[in-house]
Amino acid sequence: TARAGLTLRPCATAASGPLPDATAAPVAGLGFEPIRDPRLARRLARVSMEREQVGSVADLFLRRTAAGQFGAPAREVLSSAAAELAGGLGWTEEREQSEILEFLQLYRRMGVISPETEDVT
Repeated sequence: TARAGLTLRPCATAASGPLPDATAAPVAGLGFEPIRDPRLARRLARVSMEREQVGSVADLFLRRTAAGQFGAPAREVLSSAAAELAGGLGWTEEREQSEILEFLQLYRRMGVISPETEDVT
């Protein structure tokens, strides 16, 4: 179907199911916690680029996966994901660092910062 000059395609995950490892780990009381493994963040970034057309660090953690909805990921997790996105999306080093800082500033404005990211501005 064409609409406004665009060809609509079905969502990739509608046929393939949710992204691998997209569920958060359980913790007592809350039920979920932020991703702590940088390798997992890198994998989510790679799969999200392939299947979800992810465009930013915030897009990855807050829209394409639920990985950032339970607190700010540690800086090393953000760096790992941003490095993967930078490689796949052709970002400069400056853009990669800017994406991390913008994401952390968003969490500061929302009042959600983990101890691992408190010293980052």
